[in-house]
Amino acid sequence: MVSSYPIMAGLLNVPVGAQFLGAYVYPSSFGENLDLEPARLWEVRDSELVLCARKLLRREPSRAAEVPAVWWTSEKNDDSIPGWLDASPGGMLVRGRLEVSGWAKSALGDVDVRVVLDDGRVAAPERFPRPDVARVVPELGDASQAGFRTAFEPPDATSANHTLAVELRDPRGAVRRLGPIRFRWSR
Repeated sequence: MVSSYPIMAGLLNVPVGAQFLGAYVYPSSFGENLDLEPARLWEVRDSELVLCARKLLRREPSRAAEVPAVWWTSEKNDDSIPGWLDASPGGMLVRGRLEVSGWAKSALGDVDVRVVLDDGRVAAPERFPRPDVARVVPELGDASQAGFRTAFEPPDATSANHTLAVELRDPRGAVRRLGPIRFRWSR
């Protein structure tokens, strides 16, 4: 008869190890931009436990792909600038044109927007009215230029990992950066 004690001892180590990681290593980079990349919730390779274990072993990879900044610097950072994307490509496979749209408006005035790709392409999106923003957030004032949208063609025929960021600059010169947002892109 085979003893079940080694199996039980091995299974007991899993929750004890998880508690150790939570107590001594947490947090990892798991929560960064999670609202823009919800598909990462289901990636076992990059789960909170795996990232904490890598951090403990000092092997945590840098998740932030390099996306050049247009206006953003740590001194100008202001996460309170109102604006968001209509739909994030984060964690998805995008086939064909990449369309980016959303809204940005400050009570201080219009907000400038730039969409930046990791290959260096920068777009100044077209602006349009967003009456829905005016209804939901009336304290922002005139929303006749609150909406933004732009599109990019894929760089080549092969599927590859890409990253984008959206920068929002208010009239004071403060900047909010949405991203980096990672996605796969193919024709």
